[in-house]
Amino acid sequence: MNATHTPEPWRLGRTELTELWAEETRLGVIFANNIPYHTDEANANRIITCVNALAGIEDPLKWVEEMKVESAEWNLYAKCVDEQIVDRNSLIDKLQSQNQKLIEALKLLILLKDRKDTVGKDEFYIESQKEAWEKAKEALK
Repeated sequence: MNATHTPEPWRLGRTELTELWAEETRLGVIFANNIPYHTDEANANRIITCVNALAGIEDPLKWVEEMKVESAEWNLYAKCVDEQIVDRNSLIDKLQSQNQKLIEALKLLILLKDRKDTVGKDEFYIESQKEAWEKAKEALK
């Protein structure tokens, strides 16, 4: 930025008008018809806050534009991360469901093994074993 400006910090001054000051220099007066005093003061405070916040930045206009672009990039990145978290949470939910179903199928197979060892391969064992394996296959889908 080629033009020089009044050094910060700026402050709000108050006489009968809302004024912008830097040290002993009155920089301007905020005045608008048909709006209440507190709006003038709010506008002046906003200007002062912006000017003081940008103190020390060599080219504030360029910096603000760069920050707008960077902010948009960060927002896009955050959206992508959020989507990945949703995808990851869906995967976790699926894996937890599969885990529970596989544990149930494994428990049933263990019970059937114990039954086979004591009773033998009866009709209940054969049908239940098929059912347990089907549950395991279904869990892995």
